[in-house]
Amino acid sequence: MAGSQVGAIPGQLIGWASWALGANSDVEAAARDLNQKIDLLNLSHPDPTVLGRVPYVGDDVLALAIRNGSTDTWVGQVGQAFMNLATRGIP
Repeated sequence: MAGSQVGAIPGQLIGWASWALGANSDVEAAARDLNQKIDLLNLSHPDPTVLGRVPYVGDDVLALAIRNGSTDTWVGQVGQAFMNLATRGIP
């Protein structure tokens, strides 16, 4: 629309999305590492009276990171769209 103002700061959205996607990668790696360590613990067959089978709690963390990654990608795309609008017509 002519005369419309962009209410978001495009660079901040783009920057945040980039940072968040990097953080999600770290969280995903930590969740996978946690599940591998739990697998090793369970394979060691600990005394069930002391320690029962440990669930793979990294799965929930991994799912959260993947969902957040989709949202973070979208935020970056929105930031880029706002940037394109804000710089429209600038050579």
